[in-house]
Amino acid sequence: MAFGETKTSSDKNRPPQVWSGRSGLKKQLEGLRDSTAIKGHIVVRYLGIRANGATWNAAYMTAAGRYLANPTDVALFGVLVRDTTPHEDDALGRANALAKGCPSDTAIGIVVLYLPPNQIAALPGKVASIEGRRKK
Repeated sequence: MAFGETKTSSDKNRPPQVWSGRSGLKKQLEGLRDSTAIKGHIVVRYLGIRANGATWNAAYMTAAGRYLANPTDVALFGVLVRDTTPHEDDALGRANALAKGCPSDTAIGIVVLYLPPNQIAALPGKVASIEGRRKK
């Protein structure tokens, strides 16, 4: 079973503010890493409802079976989308902190995607444009 969280940030700080705070990427990933209530009671059940009759139901059932047998046998992904100059301080320290206390069966991956400068604010318009072309 794979779980993930995504944040976007144009913040010039390194690491950006979206890593910290009650709803920050760090706290969200720690919740997925440490809480079977979040993973099992919320996400796995939510997916189970939607998997019924879906083309991906068999894949869900396999993943859910593995998860139920061992709730730490999961992959966690944190995705940070930035429109700043790439820098290792955007994620390296946070990734190392998340690795401490991580169950041996749990894999955590942090991905930082860099867009050209000042492009995050333009994303909603670009998505709307693409959706408009699809409807034609």
